[in-house]
Amino acid sequence: MFTFLSIFVINYFEMTESNHSEANYKNKLIVKSNNLIESKYHLSVREQKFIIFLASLVDRNTTHLKQTKVKIKDIELALKGGNDKKWGSIYEVVREVVLSINAKPLSIRKPDGGWIIINWFSMVDADAKQGVITFELSDSIKKQLLQLNEYFTRYRFGNILSLKSGYSIRIYELLKLNQYKGKARYELGHFRELIGVSYLDEHRNWVHKYGEYKIFKNRVLKHAQRELKRETDIYFELKEEREGRSVKYLTFYMFKNSKVKPSHQQELFAEPALGSEINDENYPYNAAVIDAFVRIGLSQEKAKSLYQDGFNVIEDDEIRKKIVSDGRSLDEYLLEKIVYAEFMIAKGDVSNPPGLLLSAIKENYTNQEVLKQKKQRKNKKKRLIMEQTKANKAADLHKMRLALLEKEMKIIGQLMNGKEHFLEELLVGKEAQYWIGFDKDKTARQNFDTSPLVRSRIIGIVKREYADLFAVLEPEQRKIETFAKSIAGL
Repeated sequence: MFTFLSIFVINYFEMTESNHSEANYKNKLIVKSNNLIESKYHLSVREQKFIIFLASLVDRNTTHLKQTKVKIKDIELALKGGNDKKWGSIYEVVREVVLSINAKPLSIRKPDGGWIIINWFSMVDADAKQGVITFELSDSIKKQLLQLNEYFTRYRFGNILSLKSGYSIRIYELLKLNQYKGKARYELGHFRELIGVSYLDEHRNWVHKYGEYKIFKNRVLKHAQRELKRETDIYFELKEEREGRSVKYLTFYMFKNSKVKPSHQQELFAEPALGSEINDENYPYNAAVIDAFVRIGLSQEKAKSLYQDGFNVIEDDEIRKKIVSDGRSLDEYLLEKIVYAEFMIAKGDVSNPPGLLLSAIKENYTNQEVLKQKKQRKNKKKRLIMEQTKANKAADLHKMRLALLEKEMKIIGQLMNGKEHFLEELLVGKEAQYWIGFDKDKTARQNFDTSPLVRSRIIGIVKREYADLFAVLEPEQRKIETFAKSIAGL
C-alpha cells in the first residue's frame, strides 16, 4: 500500500515497571516512511520527540488503531531522557505540545499535482486521577501508520532523545535515509525548508530563520554536526558548492559513528539484521555493482548485503575523510574497487577474490596501473573538454567578426548611397585594374558586390581614408583582437 506519510515501530515488549521505561524507549526501533522524512514541516524539538514517542506505541501490523492510553510518568521519562530539569505540570506541558502540533498540519503533495492536509490528533483526554493520558490520532493519520511495507528508514529512539535541536533531529533523519549511499546532495533553499528553517507560518507568510548562510552554518549545520557526532550512531562531513560567491548546494557524507559513547541502558532486544525487512524489489541497487560482486565470487545475498552496508563497512576515520575529500559517491567508490579487484585477479596471484574485494573496499586499496589508467582517462577527458572549449570560442570569435563587419558595411553603404560615383572616385590612382579578382569589364560597384578579394581591399581603403567614421568601432575591434589572442594561447 503506497502512502505519503507512514510511521510505525516494532514493539518487542509491553511497558511494565517505570524503572525500565526510559531504557525501553531509548531502545525502541523507530521506522518512518521515506515520504514522511522528506516532507516539509516545522516542529520544535519537543514536538518532534513527542510525535516519535507516540509512534513508538504503534504496532505496524495492526489493521485498526484505537485510542492509545499512556501513563503520564512514562511520557515524562521518555521525553525528558534522564534530564532532571523541572518542566512544571506535565499535563500542561502535554496540552501545550498537542495544541502546538495540531496547529501545524501536514500539507503533502500528491503525484497528480494535488495535495492533502492532515491534522495529527482528533482527541486527547488527560485523566489526572488515574495518571493517564488518552490519545486518539485523526483518521487520516491512522491510515498512514499501519502496515507499511516499503521505502522506510529505521533508527533507535535513543539516537534522537538527547538531541537538543529540532534541526538536528531533521538532519539526522535525512542522513539516515541516505546512509546506505554514503552521501546526500541538497539544494540549499530546499534543504532549509526540509529541516524547517524556512517555512510558512499560520498566516501563509514565509519565515526565514538564520537567513545569512554564515549564521545558518554556525548555528544549524555545525551544531548538528557536533550533536550527531556526540549523541548518535552516525556523523557527517559537509562539502559546499558555490555559484559565484553564494553557496548553492550542500553535500553530506555520512559515516558510521564507532566512537559514540555506549549506552548505560540495558539492550533489551537485538538489532534486526540489516535488510531483513527491506523489500528487495524496491531497494535501489546498482545492477552493475551487484553483477560485478557476483562475478568476483560473492553470493547474490552477500552482494546485496554489502551494497546495503555501503560506506558503513569502512571503520578507519582517515579512509572516510579521504573519500570525503575525493567527493566520490558510493557507486563510484565500489566500481573503483571492483576494477582494482578484477585487475589483480587477471594477474593471477589472488587466492581469495571475494576477500580481496572486501579488503579493497574497507582499506581503500589502489593499484598504480589502475591509477595510471584513471589518470589517462582524466587527461583525455580534460583534453576533449579543452578542444571543445577552443572550438566554442572560435565560433564566438567568428560571430564577433561578422557582427563588426556588418557595422562596417553599414557605414560604407551610407557613403556609397550618399554619393553616386563614390567607388569610382575612391579608386582613382589606385590602379584597381591590376588587382587580383578585379574585372575590367564590370563597374567598381559590380566588382565590389561579386569579388570577396576586391571588396576586402576596398573596405581597407575606405577605413583608412574615412578613419574618423570608423573610430566608434575601435573598442569592438580591440576586444576581438584580445579575444583572438586568448584563443591562440589555449
